[in-house]
Amino acid sequence: MSKATKRPGEDALQEAEPRRKKGRKHRPGFDDEIFAETSYEIRNGLRHVKPYYFSFTSHTKGRWVGSSVYEVFCREFQAEKPEYYEKAIRSGKVTVNDKRATMETVLHHNDLMVHRVHRHEPPVSADPLTILHLDSDILAINKPHSIPVHPCGRYRHNSVVFLLGKEHSLRNLHTIHRLDRLTSGLLLFARNLTTAQRMEQQIRERQVSKEYICKVHGKFPDEPVLCTEPIVIVTHKLGICRVDPAGKTCLTSFTRLSYDIHKDTSILKCEPKTGRMHQIRVHLQWLGHPIVNDPLYCHPAWGPHRGRDGLGIRDMDQVISDIVKSNYNSQEAAVEATPTATPYKTVHSVTPAPAIAKDEEKLPEKGEEREDTVEKTEFEDGLTSSGSDGSVPDPDCTECGLVHPDPTPDQLMMYLHALRYAGLDWEYCADMPSWAKSGDKSLTDSGENDQKPLEKSNDKSLEKVAENQAKSGEKEQAKSGEKERAKSGEKEQAKSGETSKKTII
Repeated sequence: MSKATKRPGEDALQEAEPRRKKGRKHRPGFDDEIFAETSYEIRNGLRHVKPYYFSFTSHTKGRWVGSSVYEVFCREFQAEKPEYYEKAIRSGKVTVNDKRATMETVLHHNDLMVHRVHRHEPPVSADPLTILHLDSDILAINKPHSIPVHPCGRYRHNSVVFLLGKEHSLRNLHTIHRLDRLTSGLLLFARNLTTAQRMEQQIRERQVSKEYICKVHGKFPDEPVLCTEPIVIVTHKLGICRVDPAGKTCLTSFTRLSYDIHKDTSILKCEPKTGRMHQIRVHLQWLGHPIVNDPLYCHPAWGPHRGRDGLGIRDMDQVISDIVKSNYNSQEAAVEATPTATPYKTVHSVTPAPAIAKDEEKLPEKGEEREDTVEKTEFEDGLTSSGSDGSVPDPDCTECGLVHPDPTPDQLMMYLHALRYAGLDWEYCADMPSWAKSGDKSLTDSGENDQKPLEKSNDKSLEKVAENQAKSGEKEQAKSGEKERAKSGEKEQAKSGETSKKTII
């Protein structure tokens, strides 16, 4: 009987198997030991995380085999300069298969590489997470702006998941939807798999109505507007989208609640009927009324019209480059958005329900696979924390000794707030944000406050909405077409955007 022929590298893989299992055995979840690895300080209304030691682990990728550890770091992970990686290796912060690496250490198949770092997290708002509802099935909170839902990029302890676990002992939660870091408002978690699956099914079948509040530039039209422009994701890495005929169908209804004549801003109620990434923000940009402090879609890189109707948009590569170069969110544009800048992915322990949306507007279609927009990087296999005191400056750390100014309010928030989510047998609401309340003296229109009460969304099908849209549009045009244009003139049209590009419900 002849021996079976082994494939190239099979011996190395078999030898590496025990090491692989050993590495996974020690991979922790989010438990008391993890939560206790550092603490918070509240200063100037911001929550600061004390620096701490943290280890990223990964098994050797195929393209790394035969290269030295130093070469892999310099080639694959450009968040730090080669000088830092040399110091980290020489000081023992990098190990391979539990042995201290050297500058000459060569990687083989499935070697376990660990890089111990001195971790600094950006500060976030010190506003508390307000629990709106809590029972055995559902957790509903009011998320403050500036705090990411899950650990991502440079954020870990300064995330909703960690704060809920550390301060409220709420763990093993299932995500129902996600809000962007700068977005505030209602955030829902399921506390068991059965509830998560039930709510996820309602989301997939479009049985969930959603309401958001935002503040936009300009005087938005008096009548409700239904935007139906398709949206395409330009880059998953940076999370930037735009209107494009080749994109996926999107429908968002907008209703003006108030107008500030002095600041030329409007407060809107937004009701996304579909669930695309950044749907509300992209549609508002297209309509010529971007969110006032939106760091992406109100950026001058889009051209003099800020992307309205697609006018004046240059090459998208140039738009993206300009947004990153302008450092649109202090240091984070370079650290979080540049493709080569954040070399590690932080894996979180919150269990996402199948095919559930991950941002405030991204809900999957029926039968559609979830589009994961979180960039995957190489060091994603496991996490290890260290009990060493990281509050003492580390001589090899490039962050220690640097003084970062506190982020400004505009860098901490965006005027977009999740107000209400309702399904077949449930409904949860958050409070109106302070910048949108009717009691705000600035919310005036010709001296009078025209804030309208929020009405519960009806359950019309998308076909019915489209039908009503066409009827009302024709009626409105016949009724006030020429008369309204004569009254408002060209200035009003420029302010409110071209009504021909908007669909009146």
